[in-house]
Amino acid sequence: MARNLRLARPFAVLVLLFAAIRFSLQPFFGVAYENGRAQAISLVVLTLTGAAFYGAFLRRFKRFTLGQAMVQGIVLGVIAQLTIVLATALSYAAGLSTFFNSPEALNQKAAVGAGEALALRGTGLIVNSILAAIAGAIGWILGALLPED
Repeated sequence: MARNLRLARPFAVLVLLFAAIRFSLQPFFGVAYENGRAQAISLVVLTLTGAAFYGAFLRRFKRFTLGQAMVQGIVLGVIAQLTIVLATALSYAAGLSTFFNSPEALNQKAAVGAGEALALRGTGLIVNSILAAIAGAIGWILGALLPED
C-alpha cells in the first residue's frame, strides 16, 4: 500500500489544486455552479482519467498486473473522494456556499443539511472508488498499446 500511496503523490497534488479552485470559485469569485465551469474542474473526471493513465503507464513501465492497476485506481478514487468529503464538511462548517455543497453538486433539487450531504458523499466514496478501479483496468488494457521504451 505504501508503494501505491507514493505513486499517487502527483495525483494528490492535482486533486488538492482542483479542490482549492472548486472551493473558491463560488464564495470568492461569485461563479455560479450552473454556468458550466464546474465540470471543467471535476474531481470525478480527474480521477477517472488519472486512474486510466496510471493503469496504462504502470502496466508498461512498472509491470503492474491487472489487479495492481485496479488497486491503484481505488487508491486514487479514495484520495479524491476523501478530499470531496472533507471539502463538503468544510463548506458547511464555514457556512460557505461552494461547489461542494450546492444542490447541483449533490444531485439534489434543493439545499440539504450537512448530515444528508455527507451521507451522499459517503455513497460517492464507494461508487466512485469502484469506478476508478474499472478505469484503472481499462487503462491497464490500453497499456499494451504503449511502446516498450
